[in-house]
Amino acid sequence: MTRIMVVLTLLMTLAGMGKTVTDEPMPVACDVLETIDIAATLGPSATYEPGILTENENLRMSLCIAESPDLSARMTLMVRETLVTDVPDPATLRTMAVDQLRGTIGESAVIEEVQIGDTAIWVGEIGQLTVWHRAGRVMLIFSPTPMHDRAAAEAAALRVLAAFP
Repeated sequence: MTRIMVVLTLLMTLAGMGKTVTDEPMPVACDVLETIDIAATLGPSATYEPGILTENENLRMSLCIAESPDLSARMTLMVRETLVTDVPDPATLRTMAVDQLRGTIGESAVIEEVQIGDTAIWVGEIGQLTVWHRAGRVMLIFSPTPMHDRAAAEAAALRVLAAFP
């Protein structure tokens, strides 16, 4: 629950305002996970549980939890797409996110930059990979279970970026 609250705080903090910038929005999170066939990783009977879904003139946000039948493996994905033209560059967005996370988790939080998408960070304390894509307009947040399965989060992120350039 703490991980989701951190994510929601971060997402609302980074919301922008202005005019829509894309005619081809990212699909909702469950559609993204189904497109990359996350069930191949989690097991053939993996289920998809949609979470929050919100859209307004500034942003579109959705959450999905895909999990194995025995609940031993899970991938939670939050997709946040800014629908405005005035978006800070990805490096600035990363810096803002790191500052927000350090304020929430603590200054000693280990946050590592990852070479995926426009820019990305791995936050080990909460087992979360955040990837900025499409010039920073799309933020993808992957939270795997087991929590520290960074490799699974990175593999899922690479598949998403390949499926939705």
